[in-house]
Amino acid sequence: MMIRRLTALIAIVLYFFATQSYCIAQDKPNSHFGKPGPADFDLPANPIIDTNTNAVILADVGAVHFIGNKHSWFSWVYKRQTRIKILNRSAFELATRRLMLYIGDDDGETLSEVVATTYNLENGHVT
Repeated sequence: MMIRRLTALIAIVLYFFATQSYCIAQDKPNSHFGKPGPADFDLPANPIIDTNTNAVILADVGAVHFIGNKHSWFSWVYKRQTRIKILNRSAFELATRRLMLYIGDDDGETLSEVVATTYNLENGHVT
């Protein structure tokens, strides 16, 4: 009886250790979101980008982390950074973002820390 319980306990412990797995997604991108330099305005030769292209999405990075809230539970915080090179006026709508937020009694979503920046290359200088 004792050996049977010990065997069952070892089997249960091994089961939990064997079934534990880690979720690994993509590697973090190597793009940086500081102020671009003049070299950042040059697009490398790429067969995907043709002469009819209006814009190129250079980076679109999002991350989620969780924080505690006032209901003794947690809330998620989503951060997204996008870098778009707009090549002509036909792509101006890509710079417009529309967000739908849930607005409830006490648990509504909030939008904060919105930052948008436009950079231009004029006479070899980034403005």
